[in-house]
Amino acid sequence: MTGSISIRPTTHSDVYISGDVMIEEGAAVASGVILRAAPGSQIIIKSAVCIGMGTIVNACGGIIEIGEGSILGANVLLVGKGTIGANACIGSSTTIFNSSIESSTVILAGSLIGEVNLVEPVQEKEPETWTQEVTEPITVNTEVLEEQGTSSVVGQIYINQLLLTLFPGRQPSP
Repeated sequence: MTGSISIRPTTHSDVYISGDVMIEEGAAVASGVILRAAPGSQIIIKSAVCIGMGTIVNACGGIIEIGEGSILGANVLLVGKGTIGANACIGSSTTIFNSSIESSTVILAGSLIGEVNLVEPVQEKEPETWTQEVTEPITVNTEVLEEQGTSSVVGQIYINQLLLTLFPGRQPSP
């Protein structure tokens, strides 16, 4: 493996459970774990499962079932729906989106598995153009600028007028 995965201890000693979550007897859930089932979804954790610290299981759009004897390392993220087969081993800092893992499968730490295109691409809109109708001609007091000997470059006079208005003590550039 080319990089290293840093696992920081969680600062929460509690386990957060929300929604329809079923944990069978004999499962071990470490501190800082979040088990959240959205409305209409469910999380089923079978016996002898071990869930590492800081792991998040977020069921949405279906059921996430973690099979008997499976191990989820620290900081694993499971999102969506799917099944982790019996005796599977999911390495720490792995992310799994809407996917199932076969029984007795070993997933390397830091893996990304599943549907990575969960968000549809955003259609870019044409930029809105803003126009304002000018009803009166713009007049610029050029006497001040001409007295200072400013050259007559097209547009320069407007910039100098603006600078004099914004910074009254500043002399315009030649």
